[in-house]
Amino acid sequence: MPPDDLRPNAPPSGAQRREEYVYVDVEGRPVLRVVRLSGGGSKRFWQEHYENGNWETGAVPEDERPLYHLPEVLAQVRDGGTVYVVEGEKDVHTLQAMGVVATTNSGGAGRWLPHHTRSLAGADVVVIADKDEAGLSHALKVARELREAGANVEVFEARIGNDVSDHVGAGLGLGDLVLVPAGIQDDFTRYIEFLDGLDPTLPTEIKFQMARVLLDEAEGDQVPWTSEGPARRGDDDQLFEALRAWRREQASTQGVPAFIVFYDRTLWDLVDRRPSNHQQLLGVWGIGPVKLERHGDALLALLWHDD
Repeated sequence: MPPDDLRPNAPPSGAQRREEYVYVDVEGRPVLRVVRLSGGGSKRFWQEHYENGNWETGAVPEDERPLYHLPEVLAQVRDGGTVYVVEGEKDVHTLQAMGVVATTNSGGAGRWLPHHTRSLAGADVVVIADKDEAGLSHALKVARELREAGANVEVFEARIGNDVSDHVGAGLGLGDLVLVPAGIQDDFTRYIEFLDGLDPTLPTEIKFQMARVLLDEAEGDQVPWTSEGPARRGDDDQLFEALRAWRREQASTQGVPAFIVFYDRTLWDLVDRRPSNHQQLLGVWGIGPVKLERHGDALLALLWHDD
């Protein structure tokens, strides 16, 4: 039996419609509508499909469910820009109000489909996870599938609250998002085991932090990537800091968070590889043709200015 929010049943009597989110195809034609309802102190979502000029109750087949704001997303991918992937239409609109391109899949966590991945193949993507087990699991699955399709992906979460809307509502910006450590991304099952073993009465925020500490200790305190980057590397620090300073200037000029220019992981890969030409730059994590054209010469100058 399909989940409640996908069953083609009539809406409950007395429910009040609060939000409607219309999904369109690549040509901008309406395909499905997600309706958010409230009533009796609860909320519920259901889907409707567009047929013969009317909205009818019931979801469309899986292979016809587009990403939210699909035309804008595809245009951003073509232009080499960053696309944010979140869980839920409300979060998409929160990010849209901040001037970035964002998307989600219909139906919530666990409903990401193969053709969604194909829409973002090779793109620069920031996935923002909801801070619960289902949300983080969903975000990591999306990130894994996108990476397999050639996308450059990092996974972040809200610093305050459960999702990016809570985060922004607390007065924080995109640059305040917290990078989900690679230790969790690489060993999510073990992380959940630690999480499940904690006192269930603890606040979610505290449980998540405690589980991360336990995972860090189990791995010998070797979590290679945090919101501050990896452990310091001695003689490489000076070059890394020069790259960070250059990135800050670029971010300030463009009016975007620093990680939109390049992730810390990209900067460290530049330090490790120290490429000497454009072809070698393409082998660096997070650098594709668009960013190569945009920043390639400047990066080579920074990497080799003392030589």
